[in-house]
Amino acid sequence: MKKVIIMLFLAVAAGVLPAFAANDSASLTVKAQVTPVFSVNMTEPDTFNIVGNNSRLIPSKQIGSPVVVSNYSSWKISVDSTHKASSTTGRLKLDDAETYIPYSFALTDGATTILSSFGTASAAQSITTRGGKAFGLYFNFESDDTTLWPQGIYRDTVILAISTD
Repeated sequence: MKKVIIMLFLAVAAGVLPAFAANDSASLTVKAQVTPVFSVNMTEPDTFNIVGNNSRLIPSKQIGSPVVVSNYSSWKISVDSTHKASSTTGRLKLDDAETYIPYSFALTDGATTILSSFGTASAAQSITTRGGKAFGLYFNFESDDTTLWPQGIYRDTVILAISTD
């Protein structure tokens, strides 16, 4: 009888033990979203003189340093002007008059000009650092040496736009 009880115990244990030794697994799919970051900022420049001590237009002036922050792998920047005369010539307009000082512009990435035509997009740019990518925006003034410009405030609105591909 002892042998039967031991055999019965071993049979029950053999049936139960595999349940404890069984393996199982589960999987979890994780989905994470990174929100888009896409901005362009430029502090508004102060009023600056464009006529030098010799009463001639200065040849070039950096008017700002636009900063783009983007986590898009491909994006472009463009520049436009409210008083442009052509795709390559902008104009500063004298307040309350129809007098204009012409200029061309250059948007630079370091020493490289990446854009010099209004309304045209740059070549594709890539993801920036968290602090953004700074560009240089320069006005180049073109005039003959005989023009004496009327005194006053001259203005233009320059629009910087960024877009994704």
